[in-house]
Amino acid sequence: QDVTLSYGVIDEITDTAHLTIVGDQSPYSAEGAYTVSVTVTDEAGNQTTSNAVVFTIDKTDPVTALIVGTPSYADFITSATPLTLTAADNLTPFTTRYRFDGGPWLDYTGSFQIASEGAHLAGYRSEDAAGNIEAEQTRSLTMDNSAPVSSLSDDLPVPSGIAVPETKITITAAD
Repeated sequence: QDVTLSYGVIDEITDTAHLTIVGDQSPYSAEGAYTVSVTVTDEAGNQTTSNAVVFTIDKTDPVTALIVGTPSYADFITSATPLTLTAADNLTPFTTRYRFDGGPWLDYTGSFQIASEGAHLAGYRSEDAAGNIEAEQTRSLTMDNSAPVSSLSDDLPVPSGIAVPETKITITAAD
């Protein structure tokens, strides 16, 4: 949002319509940090300089990324897998939040893990001091701490246990 400075000038002798004000270049619209002071001169040449006004214009949303630690396999993780958020903003301080499965937002203070097995939707975003809020970013993750179960079966004749070319061996697995 643009910034326009407003101020009051009082000179008990000179009509305020005859004061010269130098230093204000309102409106300020470019992003950046500004320090502005104004110098006021009356018709008699008397001058005064105001205190400095310091402000920042920030129109850009912060950007947040999710880093999935190890162990991880594509979007499959375990309860030991750390999830880390990194965020950046071009000008102002910011806060970062995350949530799971559309639940309440939690303040990010460091790496975290998913505790319950199954598919989850991790949401995250940052908001800066200027009120710019990043659109929620999401990533689907599946937490799996369960080992697969497998079995091996065959059609070998029980007494001999000798395999022939026609012997069928079957492996079944489930996770």
